Amino acid sequence: LWHRSSREVPSSNQSGTLISNPEQATVVAFLAQAGLLQGTVLLVQEDYVRAGLALRTSLNHLRSLPDHSTSGPISQSLRHFGLGVITLFVARAPDSVLTLVHLFAGLTGDVESAMQELRWCSQGDGAMSTFADIVQIAQLLASSTRMHEVVEPSKDVQAADDIVVSALLRYPAAVPLIWAKAAVCAARFQHDEQRRLLEKVKTIVDQEFAESEIKAHRVGVELGYLHLTRGEWALAAEHLLPLACEPAGRYAGQAMARLLLGVVRAAEGQM
Repeated sequence: LWHRSSREVPSSNQSGTLISNPEQATVVAFLAQAGLLQGTVLLVQEDYVRAGLALRTSLNHLRSLPDHSTSGPISQSLRHFGLGVITLFVARAPDSVLTLVHLFAGLTGDVESAMQELRWCSQGDGAMSTFADIVQIAQLLASSTRMHEVVEPSKDVQAADDIVVSALLRYPAAVPLIWAKAAVCAARFQHDEQRRLLEKVKTIVDQEFAESEIKAHRVGVELGYLHLTRGEWALAAEHLLPLACEPAGRYAGQAMARLLLGVVRAAEGQM
């Protein structure tokens, strides 16, 4: 599906109009981005058929963009990012979901094709390059993880770290990148550095993005879990207790905070 020659890729949009200048290409690229966002929301809502159809519409827009200078740098960045993310969505979908998506939307994909599109997006240093970095990091770390099994840090972890380090040179205070670096440290069992980075993220969110409570809550839960795994009950409770005591339904991670706090209290009682 993804390996199409330049002759096979259409040079017109869905209405059949020839894309002949960067401005026109940018409009089509943003339409594709809108379809990608819609498909992502529907995936989260587990509406897989409508998600597949939205992603297919986005994919058709992306394919209509020429892969040369007439499309402009913004649309090229959006094009590579969109192709990479859609391919990755499909490649990583569970078999039951993949069957629906393939049947109703005709989508197929593979991880390596997705990663290649994302690498092109990152190398272009365009509008979506940092987002492409973050998606690559998430995929590489996911590939390095084995459920219920402790493994040595793999080459995927090193590749993820290389991307994080390069991106942080450009955006040293970017919260998603610092968070990604913390995830790399976790994969390398560097828990002291992971804790330092998570605390840095929480400080930035608390001070500069006070309205982004969900981010602060999520970091608080992660810090609590990190201390719990190290047997540091008092420090774990320090992060979890304020979150667990907030009104019910305040944020999605509250149930997890309460569960972890229960584990901490049980462990304290056994000491």
